[in-house]
Amino acid sequence: GVFPGVRKALLARGWAENEDKSSMLWDLKYALWQRDIGEPAELDDAQVINYFARNSEVTSKVGLCNTLLNNACNLDGVDINTFYPRCYDLNNPTQVESFVDDFKLT
Repeated sequence: GVFPGVRKALLARGWAENEDKSSMLWDLKYALWQRDIGEPAELDDAQVINYFARNSEVTSKVGLCNTLLNNACNLDGVDINTFYPRCYDLNNPTQVESFVDDFKLT
């Protein structure tokens, strides 16, 4: 899997692994996509997942970058560049211009 250390630690603690990816018989599931867990509303109360909707807003570099930039007005005047490295979404023409300007200055 993606996190062999976590898997190894859980197995060492007596957890069992269900290798049937389509099975709904599990207590803990790490999923990158909602399709890997099914509909969250259909899960048993005891089933735990790491997934939450729209997680790419904080779990991907470009998602976090855009979330910070789009919510800077909610940060009470905090300069995001003081606690998070400068970043640019190069799929966004405005941010490409900012990147080029910043590159020329530094």
